[in-house]
Amino acid sequence: MFNIALIATLVVLVGLTFYKGRGTMFSLIIAFYPTAVIFDSFRPYLSKVIIAKDTAFHMYLSQALVFLVIFALVFLVTRRLSHYEGSRGGVAGFIDALLLSVSIILLVMTITFHILPATDIYSLTADIRDFFKSGLGYLVCVLAPIVVLLTMTRRI
Repeated sequence: MFNIALIATLVVLVGLTFYKGRGTMFSLIIAFYPTAVIFDSFRPYLSKVIIAKDTAFHMYLSQALVFLVIFALVFLVTRRLSHYEGSRGGVAGFIDALLLSVSIILLVMTITFHILPATDIYSLTADIRDFFKSGLGYLVCVLAPIVVLLTMTRRI
């Protein structure tokens, strides 16, 4: 089920890249980093703020909602700061959109495994789940979007 959701998310993000431009995707990637830091520092106080404590799923949804609110605010700030809107056409534009979308999905998945308390939300194989849980996987998935941004902005 979640594998289909990941593929659908990838298709939506590629479409969003073509519709809104690379600047929006740049802002999405950049917004995840301060959001993760802010949310991680806010986590000890969440038990006092969150009302739904009856099940682990409700707790996860409550924390995900707080994460999304922080993300929306940080995204608005980063969107105002990034002014680049150029997008390339053809095969190069599709490759740009695909790389940006995959890097955002990797970033979301690693934040889900390391920042938000959900480990079984994706139906992944044990090897892939272990990769995302590991320190190396966390490092790779956090650095991959930065490398993609650096290579794309260098070509401007």
